Amino acid sequence: MEDPVAEIPHVIHLLTQSIPSVQKETIERFFTPSASFTHPLCRTGSFEGSRWLIVQIYRFYKIMSPRIDLDVHSVAFDKSNLTLYVTVSQLFRIFIIPFYKANVRLTVVLTLTPSTTQTTHAGTPTFIHPSAQPQTPTTTDTADHSLSSSWISASDPNNPDSSPNADSTSRTLYYISAQEDLYQASEVIKFVLPFGIGLVVTFVWQCFSTFFCVFMAFLLAPVSWAEERELLPLEGGWRIRRGLEERKSKVGKRE
Repeated sequence: MEDPVAEIPHVIHLLTQSIPSVQKETIERFFTPSASFTHPLCRTGSFEGSRWLIVQIYRFYKIMSPRIDLDVHSVAFDKSNLTLYVTVSQLFRIFIIPFYKANVRLTVVLTLTPSTTQTTHAGTPTFIHPSAQPQTPTTTDTADHSLSSSWISASDPNNPDSSPNADSTSRTLYYISAQEDLYQASEVIKFVLPFGIGLVVTFVWQCFSTFFCVFMAFLLAPVSWAEERELLPLEGGWRIRRGLEERKSKVGKRE
């Protein structure tokens, strides 16, 4: 990807809504060979060839839910740390459970690896930027797989037709070296306990945890009392408090 913020929504749609061959081609084009994938329910680790496992995970993902409605809500790129944050919502239909739809929201954290390439371009460009096309359809029945395939092919740094310039140029491409899907507990449980059962279980557990925290805060109030009087070895907290007190005293002297 040359522009991760602009291109990642289209890449995500290709990963989740395209036919198997395009899905596989997308992973091979945009993920590094040793890329890792981490999900609350599975992980691959990172080693040479681990990308193959990612292909199989995404393939099973599409088998379990042949039709997926997905929206990309926001994209943020921390360029200094080469990290891309993508907020996504998806309607996941598990075909073995009739009439059930899991509407889940998650944050996808992508670690990117830059690669600067020297390429020579010639001929008429075939690159089609996703922003120049109508919004990607949200159903596999109407997905434009021919567009998807040509867009992936055009992003190949070795493709001589990927740029209108005939000169040799240097450009930086970003590849995905790690993907981590972050779900709230109330979201991921929808995959294993359908029809609202998981939501009820999560709600009860979270309420219990809240009351437990309140109870323990009262029970262990002496610990807070000791911390407030700097009787416990919390040096970081002492520094913060003393720093604030010094600032207040300086301000008071000036006044």
